[in-house]
Amino acid sequence: MKKTIKTFKTEPMFEVIKDVNKNVIRIFYFMPYKRENVINRKTMIRILNSSNNNYRTASEFSDILDKLYIIKYNVGVSHYISHDLIDFTMEIPKLGLIDEFDLDKAIKLLHDTIYNQYVENSEFKTSDYLRLKENLVKNELDYPHSIREFAYDQFLDYVDEKKQTFLHRDEYLKALEDISPKKAYDYYKEAILDNNYFTYIMGSKDDKDVILNTFNKYFKQDIKSFDVELKYYNFLELEKLKTKEIITKYNQSVIAQYYNVKDLKKDDLNKLDILYFFLNSRENDLIFKKLRNEHNLIYHCSVNEEIAYGGIDINAFFNISNLNQIRNDIKDVFDSIKIKDNFNKYMENLIKAMEYDLLSLEDNIYTDANEKFKKMLDCDYHSIRENIDIYKKITFEEMLEFLNRVELTKEMIMIAGESNE
Repeated sequence: MKKTIKTFKTEPMFEVIKDVNKNVIRIFYFMPYKRENVINRKTMIRILNSSNNNYRTASEFSDILDKLYIIKYNVGVSHYISHDLIDFTMEIPKLGLIDEFDLDKAIKLLHDTIYNQYVENSEFKTSDYLRLKENLVKNELDYPHSIREFAYDQFLDYVDEKKQTFLHRDEYLKALEDISPKKAYDYYKEAILDNNYFTYIMGSKDDKDVILNTFNKYFKQDIKSFDVELKYYNFLELEKLKTKEIITKYNQSVIAQYYNVKDLKKDDLNKLDILYFFLNSRENDLIFKKLRNEHNLIYHCSVNEEIAYGGIDINAFFNISNLNQIRNDIKDVFDSIKIKDNFNKYMENLIKAMEYDLLSLEDNIYTDANEKFKKMLDCDYHSIRENIDIYKKITFEEMLEFLNRVELTKEMIMIAGESNE
């Protein structure tokens, strides 16, 4: 699919929250990044969450957050269809609310934690590094911790045998073996020190000028904007149905199915959304109602929309003796959507639920700001109101044409072994 460019402005954006009684200022600081180097990114993010050059242990860092009256500080990653972002979030009190609160010190702490880490000879020296590494290694060596994690990894490898999209377990473990303070710093230098950023701040009108002046005192960029190449979608190749059975050490059996779409186009993704909502959302929940409520064939199930890869996966915990009926029931669910009266009923349920959600959102003072925020971050984001209008325009005939291109391409049966885990 054709790649496009999104331009981010570097000047901080300030969104005024209308409710003057809201006592929190929210600062969001973003940097685009590539999804590679997962282990080094995880290590770096843990360090950025718990230390800097002035406060080198997690305990010291936690104490300074409390001392400066910082309500929330967190570093994480945000995944969007078209790009990925490292995000820093800081929440501080509304100015004047707490006499002892010092805005300058809070913004300086944010700056130092991002740009002034404990580094010597181009490698992290934080005293918590070894502990962070040990925890990562221990967690991965203990993995999988449950049948759900085991089933997820096994099915992931099976769905994407050519390794076109997902990060696979073997690649993850290989990267874990190479983890080091130097490699984590190299990633930090590329992803943070040498990167561009943009900022979004939510607060009251009275605080705007003071906050922006203080922020600009510490955060300066020579450029007014920068471009990011958007990757968009990486649709998996359509394949003929493959089925695989394995015996596991667990005492539960799982069926996992992946549904792909023939000749999938970007315009089809709204229909993929609708199919997902029919199968999984509270207002319809067709898979669970059929397999559990109607026929009591399963213990648990989930439906996931892999929109960036153009598919839907279904997995369920079941008794192996029910396998064929489960397969038939899932097929019946898909077939039921192809009946016009059923489609109209499911769509009516979906729209009513969305309209209810819309009413709830309108009572939230952050809704307008959040909508602008999400549109800024994600080129393909649509508000609930926009999606309602989009879905209402999709006819049964259009949906039927789409459903006739949906095909089951991968099925894995993980059969319970003799373990009592």
